[in-house]
Amino acid sequence: MTKTDTTNYSRFELPSGYTICGYQAGFEKQWADLMFAVEHVVMNLSKSIDFLLENAGVVIKYRLRKEILHDITQTEEENLLEQIYQTLNYNKRSN
Repeated sequence: MTKTDTTNYSRFELPSGYTICGYQAGFEKQWADLMFAVEHVVMNLSKSIDFLLENAGVVIKYRLRKEILHDITQTEEENLLEQIYQTLNYNKRSN
C-alpha cells in the first residue's frame, strides 16, 4: 500500500519517544515481523468467517455477507431474508 498524499494524515498520538517515519534500510526484520503478524491475523479472521458462514444462524450469515463481506447477490439476499422472515422470533416491523 502506498500513500500518495504525504502531507495529510489523521491525528495520531504516539507514545513518548516514538516517531513516524517511512521505510528505511535496516528495517527488514521489523517488516518481516509485522508481515508475519498480519498474516496470522488474516488467517484467523478468515477461519472465523468461514466458521460463521457454515455454523451461524441465518441472521448472522445475512449480516456477515451483506454488511461486512459485501459479497451477497440479490438472489442470495432474498433467500436469506425469506429464511429470516420464517423464524419464530422474527416480528416484521411496521413503518
